[in-house]
Amino acid sequence: RDKAKQARCTSNLKQLGYAFNLYFQDWNITPTTTDGPPSYGDYWVWKIYSYVSDDPTRQKGDVFICPSAPQYMGGVPFNGRMSYAANRSLLGEGLVGNSLSQFTAPSEASMVWDMQKDTGVVYAWWSPFLDYRHSEGGNILFMDGHVGWWNKEIPSDPNSAFWNGK
Repeated sequence: RDKAKQARCTSNLKQLGYAFNLYFQDWNITPTTTDGPPSYGDYWVWKIYSYVSDDPTRQKGDVFICPSAPQYMGGVPFNGRMSYAANRSLLGEGLVGNSLSQFTAPSEASMVWDMQKDTGVVYAWWSPFLDYRHSEGGNILFMDGHVGWWNKEIPSDPNSAFWNGK
């Protein structure tokens, strides 16, 4: 049962990766995590929401909810349910995202991951908010679109490719 939930979470993150990729193709920039302070930090969700595929068997917002996450998670997008956080240092904040040409290590750059249940935020800035809810590991969507299972400590150096994609 846990492996099935982990697989569904991986599928959700892959779908978000496709949505990000479509957004990148249309705009050539990243969607921002906020629209400028103060904000709930969920702006990236609304930027890619229209790119999420319409699966007739699910509600569109379900892709933003990990099946292994607790009943209530932080954030406001979907009736208070949200279980993924975005990397603010990679996506940026404010009204304009980061240009894609600046990223030289997209396969190492974390973009979205399983959010810890008690953080209450849907973005992170050099903070280890990864929840190790899948067999003592967490799922991470990287900028190149692959999803990886991570069971190590999150890099603490804000200048690492994990955080800034360079």
